[in-house]
Amino acid sequence: MMSLPLILPGNIQVRKQFLLFDDAQMLDLGVRIRHVRNGKYLVKIRSLCEEHGSVQNEWGEMDYLENLSEQDIRYLKDISTPKITITECMIKKTLEMNTVLRP
Repeated sequence: MMSLPLILPGNIQVRKQFLLFDDAQMLDLGVRIRHVRNGKYLVKIRSLCEEHGSVQNEWGEMDYLENLSEQDIRYLKDISTPKITITECMIKKTLEMNTVLRP
């Protein structure tokens, strides 16, 4: 069994960690990279949010139990991976892309 702390550094309670985020709105993000060599590219976006890759949310589903087994910890590590989206695009001097960042 491993014991996980319910009080984080700075006296933050794990069950109240969501209060650390003062902005829970989605953000439209545009990126432009100039002077890119012309050609076909794969653009990969890795994203973490509540639905994808959040170990905090998954631990919360376990009621923030303090004493997790090695197998439980391994499970959390295995499922807490970012979502990956891949887009193929043709670039002519400038790469322009838009994405939405979720809280």
